[in-house]
This record gives sequence, structure tokens and C-alpha cells, in this order.
Amino acid sequence: MLVGAELLAALDAMRWHTGYVVTGYGVRIGVRVNRAALARQLQQRVTPGTRIAANPSGGPVSRIVSFVDGGSRSSADTPRYNVHANGGLVSRADDVTIIHDAYDTQLRVAFAEFSTRKLFIHAGVVGWRGRAIVIPGRSLAGKTTLTAALVRAGAICWPAT
Repeated sequence: MLVGAELLAALDAMRWHTGYVVTGYGVRIGVRVNRAALARQLQQRVTPGTRIAANPSGGPVSRIVSFVDGGSRSSADTPRYNVHANGGLVSRADDVTIIHDAYDTQLRVAFAEFSTRKLFIHAGVVGWRGRAIVIPGRSLAGKTTLTAALVRAGAICWPAT
């Protein structure tokens, strides 16, 4: 199994169907995909506040996310899809919806990590008496549970729907 620089070199040597850049919040993220159908699906999933760059050669990227569709599975131990970020394996699955979620996650994390224009806060938010209550915290810290309890107690789900 390849790791680190060897894996990145192997990925760089692959034949890619398409490569494009997603831009937003002052960040450029390179995306490359080895199959046309998967590329079309991913390009339709644009994170709010971002766009696919009209000129992908417009400068360096902060992260390269690679999507490999291996076609039919060769064994139960080899998932059909692999997702790599800067060469490191971040997701493996047979279900393309999991790969779509990995795409969304990789873009959102990279925008939050590299943006110097915006500050992203992982938080729950509710409205209370004309003001907002922001509950920041790490994943699994209980933000959703607390936010739901506040809504049950009369707070307004934010943004109000």
C-alpha cells in the first residue's frame, strides 16, 4: 500500500478525465476526477458562496482533492471510490452518495482552513427575544442537542424557515 509521497506521485501519474478549480472566500481548491460521470455529478454540487473557476490556471491551489472511481469492485476489500486530499486517503466507499458527502466536506473544510477573508464557526444558532444565541463547539460536543432543547423551549430555529 502506497503512502505519503509515493501515493501522491502515483496520483499525479494517473490519467485524469478532468481537473477544475473551485474558488470562494479567497481560496482556490483543485479537484481532479478520473471518470466523466463522477466529474459531472461533483461539478453540480457547488458549495454556497463558491464557484467553479472559469480559468483553472489562475494561480496556485491550497489543496488538491482527487476522486478515483475504480469501476467495478475487484474484491470485497477494495471499495469502488477513493478520495484523496493532498495525497492522503480521506474516504473510501462503494456508495457514490458517500463520495458526494466527502466532496462537500473536503471543500468546506479547505475553505474554512485557508480563508483569510471569512471566519467560519462550527456552531448551533437560535433566535431568542430578537437576538441570536451562538453555541460554538467541536463535533460531538452537544451543540445540536442544546440547540434542539432551546427550540423546544421556545427559541427560533436559525435561520428561521
